[in-house]
Amino acid sequence: MPPARPARPAPGHLISYTHALCPYAQRVAVLLLEKRVPTTRCPIDLAAKPRWFREVNPRGLVPCVEHSGGVVVESLDILRWVDASFGEPLAPLASQGRVDALLGGPCEAVVGAGLRVAAGTDGRHWGLGTRPSASQKEAFLRAVGDLAAALEASGGPYLAGPAVSLADCALVPFLERFDLALRGVAGWAWDEEDGAARRLAQYLRDVRARPAFRAAAPDDQLMLAALREHMSLDFFDYESVPDLALHPHWDGGRVG
Repeated sequence: MPPARPARPAPGHLISYTHALCPYAQRVAVLLLEKRVPTTRCPIDLAAKPRWFREVNPRGLVPCVEHSGGVVVESLDILRWVDASFGEPLAPLASQGRVDALLGGPCEAVVGAGLRVAAGTDGRHWGLGTRPSASQKEAFLRAVGDLAAALEASGGPYLAGPAVSLADCALVPFLERFDLALRGVAGWAWDEEDGAARRLAQYLRDVRARPAFRAAAPDDQLMLAALREHMSLDFFDYESVPDLALHPHWDGGRVG
Protein backbone atom coordinates (compact mmCIF):
# COMPACT_ATOMS: atom_id res chain seq x y z
CA MET A 1 0.00 0.00 0.00
CA PRO A 2 1.63 3.31 -1.07
CA PRO A 3 1.87 5.95 1.66
CA ALA A 4 -0.72 8.69 1.85
CA ARG A 5 0.32 12.18 0.93
CA PRO A 6 1.41 14.10 4.06
CA ALA A 7 -0.67 17.02 5.26
CA ARG A 8 0.54 20.34 3.95
CA PRO A 9 3.30 21.73 6.18
CA ALA A 10 2.68 24.47 8.70
CA PRO A 11 4.62 27.74 8.32
CA GLY A 12 8.28 27.26 9.18
CA HIS A 13 8.02 23.50 8.69
CA LEU A 14 9.14 21.40 5.72
CA ILE A 15 8.25 18.10 4.16
CA SER A 16 11.36 16.48 2.73
CA TYR A 17 10.60 13.93 0.02
CA THR A 18 13.62 11.70 0.00
CA HIS A 19 15.15 8.27 -0.47
CA ALA A 20 17.49 6.52 1.95
CA LEU A 21 20.19 5.80 -0.65
CA CYS A 22 20.15 8.85 -2.92
CA PRO A 23 23.29 11.03 -2.54
CA TYR A 24 21.42 14.07 -3.86
CA ALA A 25 18.76 13.59 -1.18
CA GLN A 26 21.48 13.05 1.42
CA ARG A 27 22.86 16.49 0.61
CA VAL A 28 19.55 17.98 1.73
CA ALA A 29 19.27 15.73 4.79
CA VAL A 30 22.69 16.90 6.02
CA LEU A 31 21.78 20.57 5.71
CA LEU A 32 18.39 20.14 7.40
CA LEU A 33 20.11 18.41 10.31
CA GLU A 34 22.92 20.99 10.50
CA LYS A 35 20.39 23.83 10.65
CA ARG A 36 17.87 21.93 12.82
CA VAL A 37 15.02 22.76 10.46
CA PRO A 38 11.65 21.31 11.59
CA THR A 39 11.14 18.59 9.00
CA THR A 40 8.83 15.72 8.23
CA ARG A 41 10.63 13.06 6.19
CA CYS A 42 8.57 11.36 3.51
CA PRO A 43 10.52 8.47 1.91
CA ILE A 44 9.53 7.84 -1.70
CA ASP A 45 9.86 4.34 -3.10
CA LEU A 46 11.50 5.17 -6.43
CA ALA A 47 10.61 1.73 -7.77
CA ALA A 48 6.89 2.33 -7.13
CA LYS A 49 6.21 6.04 -6.77
CA PRO A 50 2.80 6.94 -5.37
CA ARG A 51 0.63 8.73 -7.91
CA TRP A 52 0.15 11.77 -5.68
CA PHE A 53 3.92 12.45 -5.72
CA ARG A 54 3.64 13.64 -9.32
CA GLU A 55 1.38 16.40 -8.02
CA VAL A 56 4.20 17.52 -5.74
CA ASN A 57 6.99 17.16 -8.28
CA PRO A 58 5.86 16.40 -11.85
CA ARG A 59 9.31 14.98 -12.65
CA GLY A 60 8.85 12.38 -9.92
CA LEU A 61 12.37 12.90 -8.55
CA VAL A 62 13.90 13.29 -5.11
CA PRO A 63 15.05 15.33 -3.33
CA CYS A 64 12.13 17.70 -3.16
CA VAL A 65 10.96 19.90 -0.29
CA GLU A 66 7.47 21.24 0.23
CA HIS A 67 6.80 24.29 2.38
CA SER A 68 3.97 26.72 3.01
CA GLY A 69 4.87 28.74 -0.06
CA GLY A 70 5.39 25.95 -2.56
CA VAL A 71 7.91 23.34 -3.64
CA VAL A 72 11.66 23.45 -4.30
CA VAL A 73 13.39 20.79 -6.39
CA GLU A 74 17.00 20.02 -7.46
CA SER A 75 19.47 19.42 -4.65
CA LEU A 76 21.64 22.53 -5.06
CA ASP A 77 18.61 24.80 -5.40
CA ILE A 78 17.17 23.25 -2.23
CA LEU A 79 20.45 23.74 -0.37
CA ARG A 80 20.59 27.42 -1.32
CA TRP A 81 16.93 28.01 -0.48
CA VAL A 82 17.09 26.28 2.91
CA ASP A 83 20.31 28.05 3.85
CA ALA A 84 18.81 31.45 3.00
CA SER A 85 15.40 30.76 4.57
CA PHE A 86 16.19 29.27 7.98
CA GLY A 87 18.37 31.17 10.43
CA GLU A 88 21.80 32.48 9.59
CA PRO A 89 23.64 31.01 6.56
CA LEU A 90 26.02 28.20 7.46
CA ALA A 91 29.03 30.09 6.14
CA PRO A 92 29.57 33.82 6.76
CA LEU A 93 28.69 36.24 3.99
CA ALA A 94 32.38 36.83 3.26
CA SER A 95 32.72 33.15 2.29
CA GLN A 96 29.72 32.98 -0.05
CA GLY A 97 31.73 33.71 -3.19
CA ARG A 98 34.16 30.93 -2.29
CA VAL A 99 31.25 28.53 -1.65
CA ASP A 100 29.65 29.30 -5.03
CA ALA A 101 32.99 28.82 -6.79
CA LEU A 102 33.50 25.46 -5.06
CA LEU A 103 30.00 24.23 -5.97
CA GLY A 104 30.39 25.18 -9.62
CA GLY A 105 33.99 24.05 -10.00
CA PRO A 106 36.01 21.59 -7.89
CA CYS A 107 33.03 19.85 -6.25
CA GLU A 108 31.32 19.27 -9.57
CA ALA A 109 34.58 18.08 -11.11
CA VAL A 110 35.13 15.49 -8.36
CA VAL A 111 31.60 14.14 -8.79
CA GLY A 112 32.09 13.72 -12.54
CA ALA A 113 35.55 12.19 -12.27
CA GLY A 114 34.40 9.99 -9.38
CA LEU A 115 31.51 8.54 -11.38
CA ARG A 116 33.89 7.70 -14.23
CA VAL A 117 36.62 6.09 -12.12
CA ALA A 118 34.05 4.15 -10.07
CA ALA A 119 32.58 2.74 -13.29
CA GLY A 120 36.06 1.89 -14.53
CA THR A 121 36.42 0.24 -17.92
CA ASP A 122 33.89 -2.51 -17.24
CA GLY A 123 30.94 -0.66 -15.69
CA ARG A 124 28.20 1.58 -17.08
CA HIS A 125 27.66 5.21 -16.08
CA TRP A 126 26.63 5.22 -12.40
CA GLY A 127 27.66 1.57 -12.34
CA LEU A 128 30.63 0.09 -10.55
CA GLY A 129 33.59 -1.61 -12.18
CA THR A 130 36.64 -3.49 -11.01
CA ARG A 131 39.13 -2.13 -13.56
CA PRO A 132 39.54 1.66 -13.49
CA SER A 133 41.97 2.80 -16.15
CA ALA A 134 45.14 4.77 -15.52
CA SER A 135 43.61 7.82 -17.21
CA GLN A 136 40.44 7.58 -15.07
CA LYS A 137 42.55 7.40 -11.92
CA GLU A 138 44.67 10.35 -13.03
CA ALA A 139 41.58 12.46 -13.78
CA PHE A 140 40.08 11.68 -10.38
CA LEU A 141 43.32 12.53 -8.58
CA ARG A 142 43.57 15.82 -10.49
CA ALA A 143 40.07 16.75 -9.36
CA VAL A 144 40.91 15.66 -5.81
CA GLY A 145 44.06 17.77 -5.97
CA ASP A 146 42.08 20.86 -6.94
CA LEU A 147 39.76 20.35 -3.97
CA ALA A 148 42.68 19.76 -1.61
CA ALA A 149 44.24 23.00 -2.88
CA ALA A 150 40.98 24.87 -2.22
CA LEU A 151 40.87 23.34 1.26
CA GLU A 152 44.40 24.55 1.99
CA ALA A 153 43.67 27.99 0.56
CA SER A 154 40.60 28.38 2.80
CA GLY A 155 42.61 27.49 5.91
CA GLY A 156 40.16 24.65 6.67
CA PRO A 157 39.06 22.59 8.37
CA TYR A 158 36.15 22.77 5.91
CA LEU A 159 36.17 23.54 2.21
CA ALA A 160 35.28 27.22 2.57
CA GLY A 161 37.07 27.86 5.87
CA PRO A 162 36.34 27.44 9.58
CA ALA A 163 32.56 26.96 9.13
CA VAL A 164 30.90 24.03 7.41
CA SER A 165 29.17 25.24 4.22
CA LEU A 166 26.93 24.15 1.38
CA ALA A 167 30.04 22.95 -0.44
CA ASP A 168 30.67 20.34 2.26
CA CYS A 169 26.99 19.29 2.26
CA ALA A 170 27.06 18.87 -1.51
CA LEU A 171 30.38 17.03 -1.78
CA VAL A 172 30.52 14.56 1.10
CA PRO A 173 27.62 12.23 0.15
CA PHE A 174 29.35 11.59 -3.18
CA LEU A 175 32.91 11.47 -1.91
CA GLU A 176 32.01 8.92 0.77
CA ARG A 177 30.41 6.66 -1.86
CA PHE A 178 33.43 6.94 -4.13
CA ASP A 179 35.69 6.14 -1.19
CA LEU A 180 33.70 2.98 -0.40
CA ALA A 181 33.47 1.89 -4.04
CA LEU A 182 37.10 2.50 -4.93
CA ARG A 183 38.42 0.71 -1.86
CA GLY A 184 35.85 -2.04 -1.53
CA VAL A 185 34.93 -2.81 -5.14
CA ALA A 186 37.82 -1.65 -7.33
CA GLY A 187 40.49 -2.43 -4.72
CA TRP A 188 42.17 0.96 -5.16
CA ALA A 189 43.38 2.85 -2.08
CA TRP A 190 43.07 6.19 -3.83
CA ASP A 191 44.35 8.23 -0.89
CA GLU A 192 47.73 6.51 -0.90
CA GLU A 193 48.66 8.01 -4.27
CA ASP A 194 49.85 11.45 -3.17
CA GLY A 195 49.72 14.03 -0.43
CA ALA A 196 46.70 15.90 -1.84
CA ALA A 197 44.63 12.71 -1.89
CA ARG A 198 45.64 11.91 1.69
CA ARG A 199 44.66 15.43 2.74
CA LEU A 200 41.22 15.12 1.19
CA ALA A 201 40.69 11.66 2.68
CA GLN A 202 41.49 13.10 6.11
CA TYR A 203 39.05 15.95 5.46
CA LEU A 204 36.39 13.35 4.63
CA ARG A 205 36.97 11.52 7.91
CA ASP A 206 36.88 14.79 9.86
CA VAL A 207 33.68 16.16 8.34
CA ARG A 208 31.89 12.81 8.59
CA ALA A 209 32.47 12.94 12.36
CA ARG A 210 30.01 15.82 12.61
CA PRO A 211 26.68 14.56 14.02
CA ALA A 212 24.59 15.77 11.07
CA PHE A 213 26.82 14.11 8.48
CA ARG A 214 27.01 10.92 10.53
CA ALA A 215 23.25 10.76 11.06
CA ALA A 216 22.39 11.32 7.38
CA ALA A 217 24.86 8.74 6.04
CA PRO A 218 24.14 5.05 5.48
CA ASP A 219 26.10 2.51 7.49
CA ASP A 220 29.41 1.96 5.67
CA GLN A 221 29.51 -1.83 5.91
CA LEU A 222 25.88 -2.28 4.90
CA MET A 223 26.30 0.21 2.06
CA LEU A 224 29.43 -1.56 0.80
CA ALA A 225 27.64 -4.90 0.85
CA ALA A 226 24.81 -3.37 -1.19
CA LEU A 227 27.25 -1.81 -3.68
CA ARG A 228 28.93 -5.17 -4.18
CA GLU A 229 25.58 -6.90 -4.62
CA HIS A 230 24.20 -4.45 -7.18
CA MET A 231 27.48 -3.21 -8.72
CA SER A 232 25.83 0.15 -9.13
CA LEU A 233 25.71 3.50 -7.39
CA ASP A 234 22.13 4.15 -8.57
CA PHE A 235 20.35 0.91 -7.68
CA PHE A 236 17.99 3.07 -5.65
CA ASP A 237 16.39 4.04 -8.97
CA TYR A 238 14.89 0.59 -9.47
CA GLU A 239 15.10 -1.23 -6.14
CA SER A 240 12.79 -0.72 -3.20
CA VAL A 241 14.98 -0.10 -0.14
CA PRO A 242 13.35 0.68 3.23
CA ASP A 243 14.86 3.52 5.23
CA LEU A 244 16.17 1.30 7.99
CA ALA A 245 17.77 -1.26 5.66
CA LEU A 246 21.02 0.70 5.49
CA HIS A 247 20.38 3.21 8.28
CA PRO A 248 20.00 1.11 11.42
CA HIS A 249 20.96 4.16 13.51
CA TRP A 250 17.61 5.75 12.59
CA ASP A 251 14.87 5.13 15.12
CA GLY A 252 11.56 4.57 13.41
CA GLY A 253 12.38 7.12 10.72
CA ARG A 254 13.73 9.64 13.23
CA VAL A 255 17.11 10.90 12.00
CA GLY A 256 19.76 12.03 14.44
